[in-house]
Amino acid sequence: QLHSDITEYWARLLREECNINSFANTKQLDYVNARAIKNLRTMHKQYDSETNHGLNTTMQKVWTDWIGQKLEEGPYAVNKKIVKFCLKIIAYN
Repeated sequence: QLHSDITEYWARLLREECNINSFANTKQLDYVNARAIKNLRTMHKQYDSETNHGLNTTMQKVWTDWIGQKLEEGPYAVNKKIVKFCLKIIAYN
């Protein structure tokens, strides 16, 4: 699951950068995309190394908490109140 969360984190950062910046050409956009992919791969490797592919439970919790916080606070964070409200509506129907 954490690899998916890490990917989501970098996707949100890339999406935010694309929304903030106007790129003069596709070459600039390609550069930003390549940089994000490089950072994503680096973070995946770091996660696997520090957690021994998820087997080190102490470091796994550190990573889970950190990436969870980043997803909650960062760009395109999910509003938990809205999610709870929607789930109540779904359960009611």
